[in-house]
Amino acid sequence: MAKGENIEVNGIYYNLVEKAKAAEVTVNPEGYHYESIIVPESIEYEGVTYTVEAISDYAFANCNNIKTISIPNTITHIGTGAFQSSRGLTDIVIPNSVKDIGIYAFFECKGLKSATIGNGVSLLSDYLFSRCDNLESISLGNGILNIGRDVFYRCDNLKSVYISDLESWFNIDFKDYALFSDYHLFLNGVEIKELVIPTSIKLIPDNVFSGCSGLTSIIFHDNITSIESGAFRDCYGLTSINIPSSVTSIGSGAFLNCSGLTSINIPNSVTSIGRNAFQNCGLTSIDIPNSITSIESYTFKNCNNLVKATIPNSVTYIGESAFSDCSSLQTVNLPNSINEIWECAFQNCSSLTTIDIPNSISLLRHGVFWGCVNLQSVTLPNNLVSINESLFEGCRNLASITIPQSIRYIWNSAFRGCESLVSVTLPDGIEEIHQHAFSGCSGLLSISIPESVGYIRSYVFNNCSSLNTIIIPEISIIENGAFDNCKELTDFYCYSHNVPTTWCDFSGSFIEYATLHVPETSIEKYKNVEPWRRFKNIVALTEKDPKPTGIMAVEVVDKENGIIYDLSGCRVDQPSKGIFIMRGKKIVMKSNHL
Repeated sequence: MAKGENIEVNGIYYNLVEKAKAAEVTVNPEGYHYESIIVPESIEYEGVTYTVEAISDYAFANCNNIKTISIPNTITHIGTGAFQSSRGLTDIVIPNSVKDIGIYAFFECKGLKSATIGNGVSLLSDYLFSRCDNLESISLGNGILNIGRDVFYRCDNLKSVYISDLESWFNIDFKDYALFSDYHLFLNGVEIKELVIPTSIKLIPDNVFSGCSGLTSIIFHDNITSIESGAFRDCYGLTSINIPSSVTSIGSGAFLNCSGLTSINIPNSVTSIGRNAFQNCGLTSIDIPNSITSIESYTFKNCNNLVKATIPNSVTYIGESAFSDCSSLQTVNLPNSINEIWECAFQNCSSLTTIDIPNSISLLRHGVFWGCVNLQSVTLPNNLVSINESLFEGCRNLASITIPQSIRYIWNSAFRGCESLVSVTLPDGIEEIHQHAFSGCSGLLSISIPESVGYIRSYVFNNCSSLNTIIIPEISIIENGAFDNCKELTDFYCYSHNVPTTWCDFSGSFIEYATLHVPETSIEKYKNVEPWRRFKNIVALTEKDPKPTGIMAVEVVDKENGIIYDLSGCRVDQPSKGIFIMRGKKIVMKSNHL
């Protein structure tokens, strides 16, 4: 509207547009101090009638005395910040004639309790009711199609939303993750608790019912093809869902935070489930259909009541934190189809006691079982190359772990805090064991580091308070803290002819009471170098001393008392030199007899 002369009629100021015979309500230079304002449909000025068609930018901004205002059906436009910070305003009705409302129009109207938007408005503009923290209810017209940014930001008391047409509600493009939070939706004055999806709707749009806590059930028809991202996020009143076989996809966060949702049926028609889809739900069990090939990140994270998860052999990938913090999870099957499990997938699954990892898996990312405090035994797949960072960190009841010969790297904190781990067999081909790998394994009694390891990293066996025997190969460097606080240390077998460079001073390991075993020709070297010189005894290695083979707790037995197998499990009738298995234990064959 092109603005012209500024005039005052009956206490209200207007801009006049002579050509159009139109008037726009504008700012009073001294402010509006009335409690009630009635904007007329038209005004007379100098014998000419002007239709009042707009309320200008900031026209009633900061007018704290205004409690009510009547807007006529002739108004088509309400400007930016028109009522901004008018803290006395208690309710507002926008007539159907209004086509657009500017940003911040009702920003910080602290006294506003109810608002009605007419059918003519298609866009709820940015920050429209932002910080109206006493707003309790709003009625939305059928014409709304788009939602701006933070329209209802900090409207924490907004609990009731009224609409008159459900199909129109599905037409709204909800840009933010949720327009409202923790609200009740009313259709023609009646609260929607059992939602019946209209048959005309083929797709449940993004965030369309996000935050609708009053919903208790949903009835889908058979023409629905997709449930989009955030569609039912924060609908914590939902208890069970039966998804029809017409649905092919469930979007990210579709049922996120539905804490009351205890059961859901997902049909084989569903080929994709987005990340966070069921995070923080109350599910007790889940059967993933065999149409699914991947379980995306955070899909079932923090489903605290989830006891059992059935994964089909169609799944090849489990994403980051997919089942993390499922504290009641006791049973999960990992089929042979899985190739990769990503970061923290089962982190803090504190009820998980055992898990079989299939040989199909070639990659376990860091922290997959971090904090599974009741996990007791694990067998790792044969083609795994690395045990990644924090893979079993904090698994304090882990007593048995089988490390395959394929392992070349054990990364930072892989077994840190595994207090129940008494023994571990390190494969002969292992190349690197990184910082804190076994730190805090207070039940570990002995360790033999294979000859393939070049140097020992920082804090690898720090705080292994029960460790009494350490065997290391020809090695060049031992980094700081590697064997600190190994309080029960009695024997340290070091096969290095040259004294290893070390920044480890064995702090808290009481080496003054321990024996160091070194090559006979190197005894004098060790006696003259810190910290080695502080060992109580420094003696020569003998043939009977344990070797750095990587084999722990080797038992030498009479071969006549048992059948001998090689490390692959094949029976051996005439064993030669090497390492074999008898009665479930590893034995060393030094010649053709034990």
